[in-house]
Amino acid sequence: MSLLRCLHPPGGAAALTAVIGGPAVTAAGWMFPVLPVGINAVILTAAGMLFHMLSKHSYPHRAVAMTAVPAVLGGDTIPHPEDLDAALADLGETFDIGRQDLDLLLERVKVHAATRRADNNARKLR
Repeated sequence: MSLLRCLHPPGGAAALTAVIGGPAVTAAGWMFPVLPVGINAVILTAAGMLFHMLSKHSYPHRAVAMTAVPAVLGGDTIPHPEDLDAALADLGETFDIGRQDLDLLLERVKVHAATRRADNNARKLR
């Protein structure tokens, strides 16, 4: 799923199978969601847990604890793309979000931070 950048293909496949399955799905009745879908869900969850156990990642995901580094005052406080790359390398994990999406997120953070600072400055002037 991560390689193909898709959210959850097994869910779509189960729905598609129910729609185009024809008489076999109808004959199975309520056993259709229990047997193939339920068993597949258990197998996928177990495979995910096993993968995370073998790769030494937490399941469900928990953020890695990072040691705080004191911020350097002054200078440029706006994050650059190189900063994003360095931060991702620090974490050593994969995320289900593209680098362009992270860049967009950081741009929105800058806009909101600037708006907040402007609002705070306006309140101080009152």
